[in-house]
This record gives sequence, C-alpha cells and structure tokens, in this order.
Amino acid sequence: MTRFTYSLALMASTLATTTLLTDASAQVTSSSYSTGGVARSSATGNGNVQISARAAVSNGGYANARMNGSGRFGGRATGQAIAASHGGTAIANGNSIARGWNARSDSNAIAASGQSHGMEIRTGAAVEEILVRGGRSYGVRLASGEEIKAKLVVSNVSAKLTFGDLVKRDHLPQEFAERIDGFRTRGMGFKLLCAVDRKPVYKGFDAEKCGIEYPGYAHIGPTPEFLERAFDEAKFGWYSSEPFLSPSVPSYFDPTLAPDGKHIVTFQGGVTPYELSNSDWDKEREPFVRNAMRVMDRFAPGFSDSVIDYKLYLPKDIEDDINMPGGNTQHGELSLDQLFFNRPVPGYADYRSPVAALYQCGASTHPGGAVSGVNGHNAAREILKDWRQVSRNAD
Repeated sequence: MTRFTYSLALMASTLATTTLLTDASAQVTSSSYSTGGVARSSATGNGNVQISARAAVSNGGYANARMNGSGRFGGRATGQAIAASHGGTAIANGNSIARGWNARSDSNAIAASGQSHGMEIRTGAAVEEILVRGGRSYGVRLASGEEIKAKLVVSNVSAKLTFGDLVKRDHLPQEFAERIDGFRTRGMGFKLLCAVDRKPVYKGFDAEKCGIEYPGYAHIGPTPEFLERAFDEAKFGWYSSEPFLSPSVPSYFDPTLAPDGKHIVTFQGGVTPYELSNSDWDKEREPFVRNAMRVMDRFAPGFSDSVIDYKLYLPKDIEDDINMPGGNTQHGELSLDQLFFNRPVPGYADYRSPVAALYQCGASTHPGGAVSGVNGHNAAREILKDWRQVSRNAD
C-alpha cells in the first residue's frame, strides 16, 4: 500500500540573537537550545500542530464573512470559534496561505534567520533538568549528562513539564506549584491524517460565490446543536457519533507533500475523551474513524472512498508521541479560568516565572496554541525589557 509522509513541523519563536525556541518534528521528541550574540540561552520544546485557516464549510447555501485569524477548539463547551451559518456554507476569508507553504516552512525560516546570526540548534538532545541555583536558572542538563550554561532559559514545553518535571519542586513556591498541579491538560481532540487519491469535493462550496479557488482549510460544524451533541456524548466518557471536523488539505498549497495526483488531508476535531467509560480505545479506534468518515462523506460525498491509508492520533497518542501532558495540543484547556491573566496561573501570565531568568513562551501561556507566534513575540518583548538586569545578575 502506498504510504505518504507528512512532516508535522511544530511552532518555533525567536528573540534576535538571544534565543531560538524550536521543536523537532512530531516523529522525534527532542529539546533544543541556542547560543549567539551577547547572550547564551536555552530552550526546551514540544509545541503544537496547526494549519492556518482558509475556509469554513457546512451544508447548503453560502455566506461570505471576513475574519481575522482562525478559531481553535478547546475546553468542554460549544462556544467554539467556528464560522458556521444556519443551514448554510460559511466561507471565512481569513489567513491567506502562500503556494508552496507547509508547516515546516515557518520553522525552517526561523532556524535560517537564527543561524545567520551565529545561533546553534541542536535536536535529539533531550533536556532532563533546568538548572537552578539561588532562585535563578543558569542552564540545562541534558539526558546525556551534558550541562549547558546560559544567562537565561526559555521553555515552550507545557507548564506541567517545565515546572512539574524539569524544575525541581523545591525551587518553586508551594502555591505556584499547587496551581500548576491544578492546570487542566486532559485533551479531548483528535488528529486524523489521511492519504487520498483526490481532494475532497464539498457539495456546499461554490468558488465563484465564495471568492476563493478551493477551501484548503474548512470547519464542519453546521449548527450549534451539531456541536452540542458532539460534546454531550463525550461528557460521560464516550466519543462523538458525529464529530465536528476541521479538514485541511496541505498538499493543495504544497504539492511536494504527496505524489502527483494524490493528496494529504488532515483532520482536527472532537470529541474524543482521553479515557473511555466501559470500553477502551484499542476497541473503539476503528468505529470512531468510521464516524468521522461518515460526517465527511455527508459534506464531501465519496471522500471515504478516496482514502488510501490513514493514521489516527488520540489524546493518549499525542501525549506519548510528543510528551504533551494529557494530549492537549493547547497544553491546557482553553476555558475561562485558564485564559488571559490566568494562563498558566495567576501572577505569572507575563511569560516570567517564580525562578529568575526562566521564561515561558509555549501554548501554556497567553493566547494558547496555534502557529501565531504571539506567545514567542510577547515573551521576547518581556525578555528584552529584563535583559540588562538578567545579564548583569548572570555575570
């Protein structure tokens, strides 16, 4: 059977010559650090998987709506940022995607920029501990035993890992550590990767009316009731009989991802609890995939017949594959009590931490996940504010 490979590059962020916060592909769990310019910095990471928004598609009719940015699924309520119209097709002309772009492009461009300033990137160098002395970080220890000294450390792994594993607990205030313990990370979403012999053809899509050539990224969630039902079934430990879906066709934007005439279709959606009641995922994986295919066939007739091969990632798979606690691709629920000034915990939403010279820039911080670069940008801004003092104290 023909198998396609789709490298899921993960989010990276930069701070001039001071730090590069990178992540390896989803196939390799690793941590990276950088050096360069006047500063030496360390970073650990595992990040998120995302494709930028292009269009939202449901069934029948059409509506055209300008949007800024893309919605993401999170939390356990149906107040999700999904463009949908009652019984119609909502086309959201949001983020544009350049031809030839794929998720690796961002990471490669950032890496090239950093390297042009003398930065070193290492993968396959798992970080075992963030070194702390006298209340401040001064580097990292790798699993190999090698120690890398740094004036500051920036972490984009989950706050649960940063402060629950990499930093020894006796270096943290008790209240802070307890709040990190309470940061909810159980994932309820899935990722389904499909190799297909043709692009999905959405019956509710009209290129002329919608003003775009093809909906390379869509949201299937036609009504609030549809979304509510998907969540209702998961409340008590089961999975959705009609899951909501966000199909993306990255090979439409970058044909090199698949052989000629073939495509990659990736789905994110829900709802798939971390654990099931009265059964287990080993028994229920195939039935759930059939549910997802049935929904897709409803909006893109014949899609399931086009599938050559597929791979399903459930929350536990995501957790095991890239060491993301709970398999939550946002690092934690995007619920009201874990957003804005509460992310990841009150008092430390400014990308700093109780440990001096240790900063956060991952999806555990505001505004959560997605390849927006906002977390890294904001963290870099705060680090630059602190740089003189941090540098002086390190000396």
